[in-house]
Amino acid sequence: MNVTFNTYNNSYTTPNRCKPRPQSFTGKEQAAERALEAAENKIINSVVSDSTFFDSISKKYDAMCNWVGKNICRPVFDNSVIDGIGDKIKGKDNAIKFFLIGGSAITSGVYMQQTLTNKKMDKDRKKTLTVNQFLTFLVSTFGALVIDSHLKKWWNDKKEQYFDLNLPNAEDIRNSMAQKNEKIKLRNQGLTDIDKEPLYNLSTYLEKYGKKHFIDVKDYEKFMTKLEGFAALRSIIVFALVYRFIVPVAVTKPANILCEKYLAHKKNKDAEKAQQVA
Repeated sequence: MNVTFNTYNNSYTTPNRCKPRPQSFTGKEQAAERALEAAENKIINSVVSDSTFFDSISKKYDAMCNWVGKNICRPVFDNSVIDGIGDKIKGKDNAIKFFLIGGSAITSGVYMQQTLTNKKMDKDRKKTLTVNQFLTFLVSTFGALVIDSHLKKWWNDKKEQYFDLNLPNAEDIRNSMAQKNEKIKLRNQGLTDIDKEPLYNLSTYLEKYGKKHFIDVKDYEKFMTKLEGFAALRSIIVFALVYRFIVPVAVTKPANILCEKYLAHKKNKDAEKAQQVA
């Protein structure tokens, strides 16, 4: 409760002119506002929970999600082809970029199919636009892979900094990893490269021994999720920028200009042939 008591002006030269300020009690007003807000929320929640309309929408949404998961997601992703692809890219650096390429290939393929089956376009324009879309996909994919590869070392350095800044015992973990790597080096002496045991990096060490450096297992799992997400973020940013911004802006206009020039040239050729026949 906020209470303001009667106080007087601190003017000692004119004490007779001191005027009291009115007392104010704002606690009741604030309490009334909070009670009104609580009542409104209670009414809204009551309406939503008891409403057959909202209940119907919720049930339909759940049914739709279950149908999509059962009839689309499961057949598309739960099969031998996807399993084979998963086995091949398993263990690759930042495997998420392969899924980004696959998704872009599907999207570009749909665009090309719609272009080729568009009855409102003439045959020549369909072909040129389809080639345009295909080349845009190739350029985007190649450019994204090149940029992603060049950023790999810099991004790993940032990942190491993230590790050092977010764990108070980061130095102890690094020392423990270095000791294990020294033992591996001793075991690898005299062995061929094929038979040598790989040294631990930060990720592989944390996956195998990280739990012992955390008091709570949940804290360990939460941190590992963030660290893995940090690694995947590189490819997501690069491919998103290249696919959706850099290449469309840089390629679309020149491609359209070339397309229009090709169509104009072809029309002139067709007109010349028609005149010769006539």
